[in-house]
Amino acid sequence: MAHVLPQAAEENAQIDADLDRLLTVWSRVPEVARIWSGWDPEDRVTYFVEWSIPDDLLARVEDLARRGQLSPEQHERLRTAHDLADRHRPTLDRLFSRERRLS
Repeated sequence: MAHVLPQAAEENAQIDADLDRLLTVWSRVPEVARIWSGWDPEDRVTYFVEWSIPDDLLARVEDLARRGQLSPEQHERLRTAHDLADRHRPTLDRLFSRERRLS
């Protein structure tokens, strides 16, 4: 039993860290869109390639939510992340589609 509690606390801390990251990256999309044209092509490609990390995090946290492993506060933060993703995904898609055409 002593091993379960630290493991659960560690998983809970990881969920919180994942949610922090999701909220941060999704809330920064408008700022990225404003400065995108000033970035050099290499930085744009790097951002595009690394975007799979937040998508993977979102899928991971959604899976944990389906399995009932999120606290009520974490569920609320996940809803906020979804709201941000829904709001900013079209902007991100436009940036990335331009980048794909230029590649």
